[in-house]
Amino acid sequence: VKVTVYVYQNVKNSANPQEGTKPDYAAIKMQEGNLYVRGGTYYSYFGEDNTYCVDATGGYMAVESGDFYAYESSVCVQCDYAVADDNNYLRVTDGTFNSEVGDTVRVNNGRMTIQTVTFNKDATGVSGSDYQDNGSAINIAGGALEILNSAQFNLSGSYMDGISASGGN
Repeated sequence: VKVTVYVYQNVKNSANPQEGTKPDYAAIKMQEGNLYVRGGTYYSYFGEDNTYCVDATGGYMAVESGDFYAYESSVCVQCDYAVADDNNYLRVTDGTFNSEVGDTVRVNNGRMTIQTVTFNKDATGVSGSDYQDNGSAINIAGGALEILNSAQFNLSGSYMDGISASGGN
């Protein structure tokens, strides 16, 4: 089964308003429960840091296979949990994650477990003047990261991190 969703009308402008709160846009959005990604190709073309291939604000997410592409400042996978507990958890067992300026995978207040994953971050030709201007392959804040088997990082460009960790746990 192949599902293609095209929603282009004014998304880039509405994702980056001049005033007010920036809304989140995602190909797949989960607010609670369980989400299993078992294949497919996911894109975020809109180029803003609040646009995602997959966005979870609660629950358990398992990425077991898939190819993810986030262009410009977009993020491949974001898990933005209110609190860090055992119910707010991202498990990635296989997949290829590709980003440019934005973080490839971003986890706030949760736990992330990785096994046999490839992260490609290509910020060549992108300007930067400060440390981390071009994001991280993995950015985890207020949570925990565990690499069980192997993770391959391919980073091109400057002003970025492979793994960035901050906060508690």
